[in-house]
Amino acid sequence: MASISTLPIDLLVLGAGKVGLNVARLAASRRLAVRLWNPRPLDARRLALVRKLGLPLSISPTLPDLSLATQVLVAVPDPAVAPLLAQIPDLPDDCQTLLLVTSGFASLPDSIQGLRVVRFHPAFSFSRHRIPLHLLKKVCVLLSGPPEATDRGQGLVDTLGWHSVVAPDLDPLAYHAACVFASNLTSACLVAAAQLLSQVGIGTDDSSLLLRSLVAVPATDVGGTVDRPRISGPASRGDSETLIRELEWMAQKLPHLVELFRSGNKSLAGLADQQDVKERLDKWNPHPM
Repeated sequence: MASISTLPIDLLVLGAGKVGLNVARLAASRRLAVRLWNPRPLDARRLALVRKLGLPLSISPTLPDLSLATQVLVAVPDPAVAPLLAQIPDLPDDCQTLLLVTSGFASLPDSIQGLRVVRFHPAFSFSRHRIPLHLLKKVCVLLSGPPEATDRGQGLVDTLGWHSVVAPDLDPLAYHAACVFASNLTSACLVAAAQLLSQVGIGTDDSSLLLRSLVAVPATDVGGTVDRPRISGPASRGDSETLIRELEWMAQKLPHLVELFRSGNKSLAGLADQQDVKERLDKWNPHPM
C-alpha cells in the first residue's frame, strides 16, 4: 500500500480531479483532516491548487491504507471506478471505514471487502463550469445505498454544510438525464435568445451583457416548484396573443427555434387548455397535442 499518513484521517479522497478537489477543499475549510491520493502526477494547474490549499497529497499507483480513514471518497471517472474498487485489499474485521463513490453509472454492491458502500453524487459533477467557492457551499448531494450507509453519508454532507437527497432505489439513467437536462438547457436557451437578438443587429458580446441577468437570477432564485415553476413574461400573465405573434415572427425568421420556444411557454402558462389558443399554437408545432 502507498504510505499517506499514520494519523487518523477524517476523509481520504481518491482522485484529485474536479469533484475530488472541490470536496477536499471544502472539507479542509470545515477543519476535517483531509488527505488526497491520485494514481498519477497532476498537471501543473491542479498541483498548484493542491499546494495553495495545503492539502497533503500522495501520488502512487497503489492505494493507501483505507482503514486509516473514517470515510473514503472515490472520486474518479466512471470507467476507472471498477478497476479502482477491485484493488481494495482485505481489511481488518473491525474496520468501520465508509466508502463513498461519486460514480453516476457504475454498478455498486452494498459492501466491498466489508466496507459499507454509498453512492455519493454531488450534482455539480455533471457541469463542466468552474464552481466558485460561494456556490460550492450550496451544493446538493444525491445519496443512494443501504440505510445505515446513507445515514453516515448524510453526516459528512451535514459537516460540509451541503444538502442531501436520499434515493434508496436509484435509477442512474433517470438521474443522469435530469441533471444533463438542467445543466444544458439554460445554455441552449441562451444561445437561442442570442440568435433572436442577432436578427435585430445585436452581436453576441452585447447580447451576453443584455441576457446575463436573465440567466443568473433564475439560476440562484428558482422559486416555485417543479410542477408550478416561477415564470415571467407573456406566459406568466396568460397573454396568448403576444406569444403567438412572437411564434409567427420566429416561424419566418428562425423556424428552428419555434418548437423550443413554443413547448416551454405553452407548458408553463397552460394556455393550451383554451381550445382557440390550442388550435393557433398547434399551427406552429410539428408535434400537435
